[in-house]
Amino acid sequence: MSTGRFSPRSGDRRDVEAELVSRLRALPVGRPPDDRFKAELRAQLVAITPRIVAESAPGAGGTDTRPVRRSRVAVLRRPLMALAGAATVLVLLLGLAVWMSGGALPGQSLYGLKRASENFQLSVAGSGTDKAMKYLQFATSRADESGKLTGSGPASSQTADLVASTLRSADSDTRSGVRLLGGAVLDQHSATPLAPIPGWVTGQQDRISALAARLPAGPARQQADRSLALLRQVSARVAQWKAELGCACLSAAHADALGPLPCTSCLAHRPATGGVPGTGSGSGSGSAQPSLPTSPLSGTGPAPSLAPTSGIRLPSGAPPSGLPSQLPSGPVSVGSNGASVGVPGVGIGIGTGGVSISVAPTLP
Repeated sequence: MSTGRFSPRSGDRRDVEAELVSRLRALPVGRPPDDRFKAELRAQLVAITPRIVAESAPGAGGTDTRPVRRSRVAVLRRPLMALAGAATVLVLLLGLAVWMSGGALPGQSLYGLKRASENFQLSVAGSGTDKAMKYLQFATSRADESGKLTGSGPASSQTADLVASTLRSADSDTRSGVRLLGGAVLDQHSATPLAPIPGWVTGQQDRISALAARLPAGPARQQADRSLALLRQVSARVAQWKAELGCACLSAAHADALGPLPCTSCLAHRPATGGVPGTGSGSGSGSAQPSLPTSPLSGTGPAPSLAPTSGIRLPSGAPPSGLPSQLPSGPVSVGSNGASVGVPGVGIGIGTGGVSISVAPTLP
């Protein structure tokens, strides 16, 4: 069968296809492949299969792997974004709840969250002075809350119980704050940390006094009286700390709920007077040692006798008539009015009124 070339003159397309099919059918059928050819072909296919699989894998043969990495990042990004979104919503809700709890009163649902936020503020406060001021601020909040509970009229029995509990919390915060300030005074050797206390005590007393006037007789009124008594103790303790600042006996080893206990005696730091007591100069305090100015001779002042002391030498020069230049030892007495020295012919007294010297007249 001869093979001719197709040309447009062979007719339309359908006739060309029919002629092509007839020619293909006329081709002779060859022999089927033998078993040896099949075995060799199978062996070759098995040998090149791993290479074909490796080359056809994604990223093999120098192909771009960025789409694969991008897909993995996208898979991880979705849960991370969801987690970050949930955390953001939780923080916003918590912040809103804390903000709303700022005006909560005892007995309300958000009051516990308000106290929890106050504890967090204490935990992040820096120095002991900062924590002390936080405690005093919280004590002020408790007093304000108690006033809001009662309103402008008398309190009921249930409200009175809440007020008593709230005032006890205020007293606890007051003790904690004052105790920390007392420790700061010892650490800094300065009364500077105590500067806010007087003004705060005055304001707290005004708040609790106004509250006590609206409370009925009972536990709540008694608690208000105890809170006022505690504030008076705070004022007294702060005044003692200021007066005894620097005393060795003022230490944290001797302390109570309000902080360091006041000293029983601190002579080294008591103020001294600058003049004669009773003359208007100096403090006139009984604990201070007065200065002893020179006093004129006095014609009176006999001195009692006690133990002898060492002799007293008069200044150089001619001694007074009847007196030796070297006085013998004389007795000394010490009493509540001062000290006195008695020697033959001379009496010397030292007391709160100054120094008095008496000279006995000589007999002819």
